[in-house]
Amino acid sequence: HALMEQGVNRYSHPEKPNLAVELERERERAKYEDETYNDLWRTLPQTDADDQDIDEIQRKMRIEERRAQFGLPEENLLYFLEKNAPAMQLWEREILRIVRNIGQYFYPQKQTKVMNEGCACYVHYSIMNSLYDKGLVSEGAMMEFIDS
Repeated sequence: HALMEQGVNRYSHPEKPNLAVELERERERAKYEDETYNDLWRTLPQTDADDQDIDEIQRKMRIEERRAQFGLPEENLLYFLEKNAPAMQLWEREILRIVRNIGQYFYPQKQTKVMNEGCACYVHYSIMNSLYDKGLVSEGAMMEFIDS
């Protein structure tokens, strides 16, 4: 399948924290905000530049919220489509899941194949160049090797 390579998790993803950890983080964040809050900052006059900065910050926050909502960035395109495509039938999602799992299964073999073939090409190139430098291979043979 053409998209099988796009369904591979190349990097391990961090575990999602459980509810107790999230609540503890929220408590710590609220405690920090309470400790660092200074009411004097509220009394400073606002400028147009401040308003533009606030608009830009709000725009960036909306973008980040959208990204978080969809779990972006997601490298695994098949997983993203499986979880977020609105018009997919259940059987289509199942096919995507199967293709994704097969791609994940064969990914290490493909990496090994690329590594072995790359190593073989490099060694062959090194041997041919050393033979050519020593005069043991003619220019015609070297040109044929380079052309292939």
